[in-house]
Amino acid sequence: MGTDLVAVDCTILGEAHRIVVCPRVQASSLEGPFDCILMTGPDSDPIEVPAGAARHLELLFDDVEDGEHASWGRPLEPMGKDQAMAVADFVWDGALAMDLAGLVVVACDGGVSRSAGVAAGVLAATGNDDSEIFRRKCPNSTCRRLVMEAMAERLEDDWNLRTMVSEAMGTVSLPEGEFEELCGLLD
Repeated sequence: MGTDLVAVDCTILGEAHRIVVCPRVQASSLEGPFDCILMTGPDSDPIEVPAGAARHLELLFDDVEDGEHASWGRPLEPMGKDQAMAVADFVWDGALAMDLAGLVVVACDGGVSRSAGVAAGVLAATGNDDSEIFRRKCPNSTCRRLVMEAMAERLEDDWNLRTMVSEAMGTVSLPEGEFEELCGLLD
């Protein structure tokens, strides 16, 4: 397990995507355009947004799990639900836009734990295989769980909105295969 770049091909909202997990320094050398989720801790160097990032999301939290009572001259803070929802919104909006050929770079200081946890959460929540992330990285389980929960909440919110609008219009119609895909994600 190390800081090497890991790329996983996947499907999000029926469209082909590639999620890349790597250290922030390595993300800076990638050619764009791509969407970029960048994470660091409060005591780390400031985030520098890679030149290739067309859109980016910056998150600030420590590389700890829920329930850890570690400190570094201050109590360490794990990822929060609001940050996980920001990830879900960012990924969802990017998937809907599909203007960057579906490339999402997820990077933290070392490219091993936080970024791997976020990427694994996105993959699992969208019905994709996250085993490559577990094989080559050490995903932060709190990040994975919170992102999965946030992605499921976002899916449910979108489904409820679509149903409400369809019922108001007198019909519920989805493009072929989308209903089955949505149901598969809820299993």
